[in-house]
Amino acid sequence: MLSNKTFEVEYAYYTLKITPVLTAERKYFSLDEKPEFTFEYINEEEFKATLDGHGKALGTPVTGKETIKTFVYDYKGELTDIEPEIEELSGGREFSIKLPGGRALRAGIYKLRVELVKDGITYTQEQEFQWGLVSLNTRKSIYKPGEPAEFIIVVLDKYGYPVCNADISMTVTNPNNEKTTYSTADGTITASNECGLYTASYLTEVEGKHTIDITAQTLEKFDQNASQQTLEKFDVISDADIQEAGDTKTITWNKDLIGNKTSVCYSYAVPAIRPYLYALGPAGIDYDSQIFTEARSWYVAVDPTETSKSPTDDTGTWDNSTNAYLSNDVYASTEYERTHEYYNYSFTFPAGSTITKVEVGAEYYYASDKFHIEFQESWDGGTNRSTLRTLPDKFSDNDEVVWTDVTGDTSWTTAKLSDSNFRVRIKAVQDYPTDFVYMDWLPVKVTNIHQSGLSSYCDNIRLYR
Repeated sequence: MLSNKTFEVEYAYYTLKITPVLTAERKYFSLDEKPEFTFEYINEEEFKATLDGHGKALGTPVTGKETIKTFVYDYKGELTDIEPEIEELSGGREFSIKLPGGRALRAGIYKLRVELVKDGITYTQEQEFQWGLVSLNTRKSIYKPGEPAEFIIVVLDKYGYPVCNADISMTVTNPNNEKTTYSTADGTITASNECGLYTASYLTEVEGKHTIDITAQTLEKFDQNASQQTLEKFDVISDADIQEAGDTKTITWNKDLIGNKTSVCYSYAVPAIRPYLYALGPAGIDYDSQIFTEARSWYVAVDPTETSKSPTDDTGTWDNSTNAYLSNDVYASTEYERTHEYYNYSFTFPAGSTITKVEVGAEYYYASDKFHIEFQESWDGGTNRSTLRTLPDKFSDNDEVVWTDVTGDTSWTTAKLSDSNFRVRIKAVQDYPTDFVYMDWLPVKVTNIHQSGLSSYCDNIRLYR
């Protein structure tokens, strides 16, 4: 339990403690789960049972009708539009609170806040939980004994962004309760070339349902700015009948089997919104008055593109200014309070791209603590600029680039990052004369997402009678 606040109510000359409790079986949930919590508090009979018979109420007892309100907040503390379902379980003192799932979910850390108002007294409990930070896809939903099951594991941080170096442990339990363990530590889970994706393989031997438990530990990352966008719908193209209800599109094929076989195909476009995960399926097959349903849903997401660029032009009063174009231990420098501006970073983006993150990098060092470098960026050719930021102390060049997240400085667009608009200005600020500052490289890194077009999916279906 994350929070355990105690509230005091006076009753019959005594001050008695009431402790509302908000609990859950665990603090992490997968995408296809609906987080469930239990909220309970002491009822009137239990309250009166604690009295010694005086019977006089000097304060307000916890009796009468109650009002329970629930609120769900995202990792930034902003109220979401998630509306939990509340069900009374027993005796008017225990309630089940369930968060509804959906076809689209922004993975991350959330906080449930429950407020109980009873006879004018407000009791509050909060609990933080993870939703969708670790997810699992398999190449198929059903495997025959003897087939290797290929696992694709996705690990996200609390902001919903991929984690490149997660410490993952996984246990597969077969129907005989035999367990097989995997981990990144022993190499049975391996990182793919794409950040946040990991793979493993399990040899199936026993027929029946298998249970997979995964845990992942990640290093805490700095806060990242991400704009909330209106959820768009999937574009779906197929020769099938497509019906839409709420946030779900159902694709139905009526097929004649030839040799007990057929195939189905469709194309879809994922909305260019991140960090969202989207559930596809599970698929179902109606045949011979029977229904087969896949064991699980599948998940797709928009992958970001990260691009780093160097300046190719500059103007100002620093010495050897072009040396800051590349990381090569050859430096632009100054021993005076001078300003210099770098531009023409030559960013190009696919049509329809959305900028999700902008970072300014600097590989530099100071000759002493009497001299510092400040920087600011412009997105309109120098008319407007961000506030000045001071680069931290760094007294040797170890080829480390210090990145500063400037996403929140403006509503970034591809046009604002064009050569005619985007530029970075650096300024040397001295507390003592004749000290030098050195700039080896001044890169900029941009993360963007874009709807890359339609993805096609086809499946061959065979009916064994």
